[in-house]
Amino acid sequence: MKKNLLFILAFMFVSATIPAKELILDKKDYIVNNNVVSSVSKYNPRDVYGILNFLMQYSEETKKWNYEKLGLNWKDIYNTLMGRPEILINKLSSYFEWEERNGLKVVTRIHLDNNVDEEKKLTGNFNGKYFMYLKFLYIQGNKLTSLDVSKNPFLIVLNCGYNQINTLKISNNSKIISINCNNNKLTFLDVSNNIYLQELFCNNNKLTNLNLSNTKGLQYLYCHENNLKALDVSDCLNLSILNCNENQLTSIDVSKNFHLFRLYCSNNSISTLDLSNNSILYELSCDNNQLPKLDLFNNYNLRDLNCSYNKLTSLDVTMDDIERVSCSHNLLKYSTFDINTKGLIYLNLTPQETTQGGSKSFYEIIDLSSDFKSKNGGQTYYSWYDKATGLPVTMYAYNGRFIAGSKNAGKTLICKMIGGPRFGTFELEYEVTIQKISPFSAKSSLSTIPENFKLIGGLENEPESIQLFPNPVIDILKINTAAKVTSVSVYNYAGKEVKRYPRVINNELDLQDLPSGIYIVNIDTEIGTLSKKIIKK
Repeated sequence: MKKNLLFILAFMFVSATIPAKELILDKKDYIVNNNVVSSVSKYNPRDVYGILNFLMQYSEETKKWNYEKLGLNWKDIYNTLMGRPEILINKLSSYFEWEERNGLKVVTRIHLDNNVDEEKKLTGNFNGKYFMYLKFLYIQGNKLTSLDVSKNPFLIVLNCGYNQINTLKISNNSKIISINCNNNKLTFLDVSNNIYLQELFCNNNKLTNLNLSNTKGLQYLYCHENNLKALDVSDCLNLSILNCNENQLTSIDVSKNFHLFRLYCSNNSISTLDLSNNSILYELSCDNNQLPKLDLFNNYNLRDLNCSYNKLTSLDVTMDDIERVSCSHNLLKYSTFDINTKGLIYLNLTPQETTQGGSKSFYEIIDLSSDFKSKNGGQTYYSWYDKATGLPVTMYAYNGRFIAGSKNAGKTLICKMIGGPRFGTFELEYEVTIQKISPFSAKSSLSTIPENFKLIGGLENEPESIQLFPNPVIDILKINTAAKVTSVSVYNYAGKEVKRYPRVINNELDLQDLPSGIYIVNIDTEIGTLSKKIIKK
């Protein structure tokens, strides 16, 4: 029988060429009907058949078989079919690793990753049932549409990311510790039977449901860029890193994740975030959410914080070791923001969202006095503008309180505020519409203005009237202003004061001993505090 089979296969191999479509069907039939099991081969025939089954899949897109993409030819397949698998196995030694079981060698590790060559991406279906003792499967970066590992009870590591898989059943893989199925087309994933699972990378799929029950040993979870509306990590008691960015979450409960070290939950719709039980949290990214508050009092190990693009009205980041903070596009004020700049490397505060003051009568007091002096010292500089024209306007002012006066009736005004010494780059805006008619229009607007309010603003008081030159500066920096300069402080971009001048002589500052770089110069004058950026050569 073997002689007849050998004759038939040999005849078909050396005969005249057959049209491609017929060859495709014929070759697929060969592996089913003509496989000869060698009585002397040391390789388990089931594993050999499994390899052939995967290699004999054809891509209509590239017009190639999987075996061709791995550098094989039909003769290699033919020899294997004839019971001589050694040649093929030697050629695939970098892809398949073998171990001896019951006197035969079986596949325990498969390396078929391909993240580079588009022409060599493997296609079709991978059926793991032929590899009973498979422990490690790496098949990332191909174009597989189906993957079955339900018959691989010894599987420890699965990496099938960057394929086109839409279903993945792993309930029978109870020993598995690592799953990477990112960048596929999965809509559902259940790992509740994978009780030894330590890391899961299922990001960039289409998941609407992720079952993490019974995964107490899970340490690393990356499920970002999916369609999750809910995420339950309450069973993940050892979770260290959680990345659930870019989903549709409205809340995330991490109160039982005491070991959480890094949390990334940006670009969701989260409105509450309780971090009181996460005392070892080192990095937090919760930007682009709907958070009205963020309590970090128990997160004293925090080093890196990004909470920009929320609705925060207050923020305290005075923990000792904070290094990087980004909190722009919130509703923070000088009076509601505090930070420890001791070890600060990066700080991004500007811009904040404009505070809406609604509508006021033209003699009604506009009270911005809570930010007249910041928590960290220094007086706030206020300047008022007509929103429609951008031109400065005059206001009656006293210690952060303002009255628009009848000249501003009917206008929408913008108040720009530049904060004290440690917030040189922290700019705030307040918007208010001044009514055209006062409720007490019979009274003169001036008669309603208290005596301690003084007329300020206009072109003569706009911030640009204070000039620093030369800029860039090498040694002596000159201050050009008509206002009396009372003191000056110089800060680096981390907010640390590097030079202070309690008295300024001839409006000149000697900066020659400063290293080259970018600095903020805060100038205290009799009319307020102004911050300017300079470059030191």
